[in-house]
Amino acid sequence: MGLLLAFQSYTLTSLPVEDIRVLLIACLCLHRVISRVEGLHRPALRGPGVEALCVALQAISVSTEVIEEELRPHLDILLSSLLEKKKDAAVDIAKSGILPTLAQALRNNNQLSQQVALVVAEVAREASVREQCIQAGLVGALVPHLQSKEQEMLLNTGRAIGRICFDNAAQQEHLVQTGVIPLLVSIMQQYPENDPLVNVCLLALCNLADMGN
Repeated sequence: MGLLLAFQSYTLTSLPVEDIRVLLIACLCLHRVISRVEGLHRPALRGPGVEALCVALQAISVSTEVIEEELRPHLDILLSSLLEKKKDAAVDIAKSGILPTLAQALRNNNQLSQQVALVVAEVAREASVREQCIQAGLVGALVPHLQSKEQEMLLNTGRAIGRICFDNAAQQEHLVQTGVIPLLVSIMQQYPENDPLVNVCLLALCNLADMGN
């Protein structure tokens, strides 16, 4: 800090060029040291812990109605835990028994739907819980959202369905029979500039191609 004050007490023309250069280098080094020290003492930003996840799961599991204002903050905690890849988060969510509640939230087709679809997509990254997702009726609840006008909803829905039904011939056959292929093609035609969305649709179509033959 003394070097910084010393530098401020002179004008650039009051020192020789070499002295200015040395002083600037010294100030830069001091600034880096101070930044590192402050970083060591700055509290690390942390997402919700295991306890917060348990509380959120309990709150959702005892909900008798799917009320947006009540569920949204709990869904935020679930999503944060999943995105931060907290150990066994997806397994704990599936075991908690809230998957049917998530399916009902999707069927209600309200402002929670997009957030719920994203939570389901992240849960379905875990292969061991995909069968539970199917049994909870999540695939059937997701399919109608492939006709959404919101591109983010389409993206979350496509990812969720693709992950749940990955390597599951029975579910893929069911999707073909329910007319999912024309919906995926239509999405790509409507939003050709949305690369992530087009990629999700192409991947789903590749998985379903053999089923349609």
